[in-house]
Amino acid sequence: MSTTSTTTCRLDDIQFKVVDPAVAVILRGMSVTQKVELILELNRVVRHRITQQTRVEHPDWTDAQITSDVADRMLHGEVGELWASDILAKV
Repeated sequence: MSTTSTTTCRLDDIQFKVVDPAVAVILRGMSVTQKVELILELNRVVRHRITQQTRVEHPDWTDAQITSDVADRMLHGEVGELWASDILAKV
């Protein structure tokens, strides 16, 4: 096991992230329906944020190109940290 930073450890090139204990308590208290609604809302927010950022980075792209790029980023995990604290603060 090698440490790549003070907050991230990697095992066999797989990055493990642990849910904050306070978040775990909140999630355990949610019904299945509430969890699904949360997932759908987070997906919507992330998709919107990536779309807006892509529009700024590529103002010459068509809507189809932007949609394709956003889908590719989301499907292949290329969204970076994506403002996680901002997203969770809105939920």
